[in-house]
Amino acid sequence: MAGVWSPEDLLVAAVTSCYTVTLVALAERRELPLHTLHVSATGHLTARFFLVVDVVAVAATLAPAVRASRILPAEALRYQ
Repeated sequence: MAGVWSPEDLLVAAVTSCYTVTLVALAERRELPLHTLHVSATGHLTARFFLVVDVVAVAATLAPAVRASRILPAEALRYQ
């Protein structure tokens, strides 16, 4: 049904929000100035009704003087 969010949609949104906040916290801890951050995720139900959430895109813009190699989005997974 268009325009109606399911509980699964809300759970994917919550997981994505948590992942985003984790990335922001890691950037602050490493003193990396984030100018923009965009995180996208999808979710799907398995045959046994487990919800699998995939973070499909992470895009961050740092200050030009900061090396992009200093931030590791995969590192955020260890803190969830």
